[in-house]
Amino acid sequence: MALIPRLIKTWRTKSTEGLSPWLVFLWGIAALTIGVYIIVQGLNIPINVQPQLFGLFALLSWGQCLYYVAAHLRT
Repeated sequence: MALIPRLIKTWRTKSTEGLSPWLVFLWGIAALTIGVYIIVQGLNIPINVQPQLFGLFALLSWGQCLYYVAAHLRT
């Protein structure tokens, strides 16, 4: 949930200045692997959902990085 304010700020300002695309990409990949591990372990639902949501928001943030950097290069 920590990435939601960043997603909103990036959307409003149309800039990802100060945000590393590699960092959020690695967060998304790490959340995917942790999510698979938690599913295999059969842990309870809140612990199961949290890394999936974090990974989703991290990959959305990565997509914003790619989109806004490409948009900046076009202008």
